[in-house]
Amino acid sequence: MLMVLINVIAHHNRKSPSIRVYFLIILLNYIMLYLGYRGEFVKRNILYFIGSFLAFFIMFGIIFFLYVKPKYNTFNYALFFFFFIVWSLYGIVYKMDLKNKNITYNYLDLVSKCFVGIGLWLYFTNMFKL
Repeated sequence: MLMVLINVIAHHNRKSPSIRVYFLIILLNYIMLYLGYRGEFVKRNILYFIGSFLAFFIMFGIIFFLYVKPKYNTFNYALFFFFFIVWSLYGIVYKMDLKNKNITYNYLDLVSKCFVGIGLWLYFTNMFKL
């Protein structure tokens, strides 16, 4: 989904995404997910939580400063901050008990993957005019 975010924002700015940026975002995403995964097995270790959020902020900072900020576009800002808020909720929900965490993750997946994917499909196919 992060590659989709970069591509959509770059498309609106008439800019081509860099393969180096793709690689860096994928690496940071892996680090974020790996630290979160490791944190599941080491209870109450705040270092995994902080490290995961640090990778998250760096990843979104790169996307913001390279693709969103250079050329103002309301759609790009709205899409970026929607992604940022929804993805940051994953990290907050991470601290919940197992049952509530799994339920909330399913709702977040529904919003962040299904609704965003369908929404972008509707937008780019011009099925609905805004």
